[in-house]
Amino acid sequence: MLTANTPLVQKDPTSPLRVIMIGRISTPQQNESNIVASFAADEKFLSQFYDGPVTVKHLGERGSGLRTDRQSIIEAEEEIATGTWDLVLMEDLSRAYRNPRHQYEFIQDAVDNETRVICIGDNLDTADPNWEVMMGAASLRHGLHIPDTRRRVRRTAEYTFHKGGMVQKIRFGYRKLTKEEAASGQFGPVGLRLAKLAEATPIVMEMRRRVMAGYEYEAIAVWLNESEIPPGSYSSKRKWTGALVSRFLRSCILQGVRRFRETIFTTQFKDGKHRRKKNASPETKYYPELAHMTKEEQEELWIAMDSRTVNSGQKSGRGNPRHGIARDRGIWPSKQVRCAICKGFLERTLNDQLKCKHAFDSDNPCWNHVQVKAETIRQKILPQLLEQLDRHPAFRATLIEAAWASYAQQRQRQLRKSSDLDAQIQQLSKERQNLVQAIRCGGEIEALVEELKAVEGRLRVIDLTRQATEDEASTLGIQSREQFAARLNEGLLVTARENFEFTDLMRDYVTEFVIQPVQAMDSTQVFPRAKLTFRLSAITGSESSPVEIRIVADCFQPSGPVEILEQCRQAKAEHPKWGCVRIARLIKKPHMTVKRSLHYLELMASANTNDPFRELSEKPEKAARWTKRRKNNLE
Repeated sequence: MLTANTPLVQKDPTSPLRVIMIGRISTPQQNESNIVASFAADEKFLSQFYDGPVTVKHLGERGSGLRTDRQSIIEAEEEIATGTWDLVLMEDLSRAYRNPRHQYEFIQDAVDNETRVICIGDNLDTADPNWEVMMGAASLRHGLHIPDTRRRVRRTAEYTFHKGGMVQKIRFGYRKLTKEEAASGQFGPVGLRLAKLAEATPIVMEMRRRVMAGYEYEAIAVWLNESEIPPGSYSSKRKWTGALVSRFLRSCILQGVRRFRETIFTTQFKDGKHRRKKNASPETKYYPELAHMTKEEQEELWIAMDSRTVNSGQKSGRGNPRHGIARDRGIWPSKQVRCAICKGFLERTLNDQLKCKHAFDSDNPCWNHVQVKAETIRQKILPQLLEQLDRHPAFRATLIEAAWASYAQQRQRQLRKSSDLDAQIQQLSKERQNLVQAIRCGGEIEALVEELKAVEGRLRVIDLTRQATEDEASTLGIQSREQFAARLNEGLLVTARENFEFTDLMRDYVTEFVIQPVQAMDSTQVFPRAKLTFRLSAITGSESSPVEIRIVADCFQPSGPVEILEQCRQAKAEHPKWGCVRIARLIKKPHMTVKRSLHYLELMASANTNDPFRELSEKPEKAARWTKRRKNNLE
């Protein structure tokens, strides 16, 4: 048991001992009372060695110890960075992190800020001159916990799968058996926890027939829904969709082959998030009792489905532009902007448009169907942000450093890509020269000529790629930090359009970013308005400076009458008796546009507002282009 040999002392003798207590549980199966219990143990320990006044901040939550984006640990690190806390007290080191890399960083940052750290269960106290020894032992102990657990879980899961267990997703046409039913052997091999529903086989075969006949997946989904045939129990929408039909028909279970670990999730040491990839050799086992169709019938079906994918131009694997990119990474403002109504993320649709993800839900959809172009958000928000930061030079300089680092990373990637392409061009040029020389010397002319054509074809493709890379690199022509700072508006726009790191940067600084639907006074048209809160203290880590910047930007082109509202208001104030024709001559605008603008000012006056648009908090009775489109006959 750890004993505090060095007395606990406040940094400020006139204030209480300031203590941060960190608690954590990992899984939903664990009771949150465990966090409270760990705090109680910490407080009991503290009372044994300190009897003065104490200020305690409890930081606890449920989350993986590998994740670096947990709210409690972020708050703890921010508090420690202020240098105003005397002690961080934990039951053991794993309450902060499981990854030794982040454990060392957390403890060393606390020591740098003269904040003492005590981990009771690890006998770790940074007031001990030899605390690094105990730190190494504690880090090793907690670091080995996850690989040991992972090995045991994987071994048990694979054994259970081959014995008929690990039934995770219940697809249409199947049901999960109880342990007693599986042990009876009445529905298949003893131990198999899955059984086929024989009455579903005709439906599966009819789905196959329709695909082979050329029916669209959406048409098949409509037929299934109209026939009141429910999808599998794991379907979140509780209805068939075209994508669900496609995935279902590609499942090997239809030919009686069970698969396990089809997708591998690999933990990233940087932030504890998972990267998923397709498993080239998953665990498989064949059960003829589960087959709705033969292997030959399904393979024929897959050939027909693959031909549709090829014709549609879809790419998968390395041919897809997002291959190897985590799902939570995107080009700003995606993965960050939310709907002001339901607080769901806006997702990218066609033509770089963003729309509320819950607007597509079938059960409880969000009524906000407003769409906004990502490029419009960038062009509206970033210049306003820079204008606001002009009033805070220190924050502007810090933002320039961070944005330049992101831009420099992007430029380095372009240079490496160009270098690789140059090496390929040089190698192919040598091969072409050798082939030409071989042709001149005689030999198998036809084979040499064919090979030369192939080499020249690859060379042309790489030349085009190299030229595109040069064009991309020279779009802005910024070579140094000074140039970037001088052309910051352009630099930020280019970085925001192409750089994932810029999205991560903005995620750290922006506390709120929503798209608020607004409606015109004289029509039913609904438009997007962006609202962003930028946390200045997140840039420097100091809470003593101005806290937040709030930006409101209308991300759309207003109508002609709305654009000249101020001009018409000023002209009418100066010449109250003038009509729309004389005002139109004064401001040099069409008189009908001025007439509508004056009418718009009357509507604003009657609504007692200076805002030309109404912010919507409830679904409007009428909204242009929000009505459901008529469905074509898909059969």
